[in-house]
Amino acid sequence: MGHNNLGEEAEVAAETAHQPAQEDAAPAPTRPLPAVRDLVRGLLPLDTAARTLVTDPHCLTPVHPDLLQVCLGAGRLQQAVDFVRERPIYRVDPAATGVVALDVLRYFYYAGMAFLSLQHLHDAVDCFKAVISTPAQALSAVAVEAYRKLVLAHALLP
Repeated sequence: MGHNNLGEEAEVAAETAHQPAQEDAAPAPTRPLPAVRDLVRGLLPLDTAARTLVTDPHCLTPVHPDLLQVCLGAGRLQQAVDFVRERPIYRVDPAATGVVALDVLRYFYYAGMAFLSLQHLHDAVDCFKAVISTPAQALSAVAVEAYRKLVLAHALLP
């Protein structure tokens, strides 16, 4: 009886040996990135929302980082830079706008990426410094990436 079990175990082991390992398996399906034309289509509603959600044009809203992210994804770098320069952020009012700390980090990170892409290095450095100097309870991936980009921008400065 024990001998039969050994035979069955050997068959199972032989079958398993021919199966592909986990790293050989096909990757899990991922959500496809939106097409650039779809991103461009989303710019106008986001821009309108960012400009009209608050009465103070210098107050950050949760829409601001989304707008900059879509601008970067659509390749509209100059539009992102123009938006940041036209409406500099001086206030963050979570009670009035629902902004959370991650929104602040993302806004300045994406602004820095737009400035860096267009070789406005001093502006990029300022934005990345804003990200890494924003108070937080824990280190975030956005802050780590901003620090890496800050080092890059400093290296590119004349």
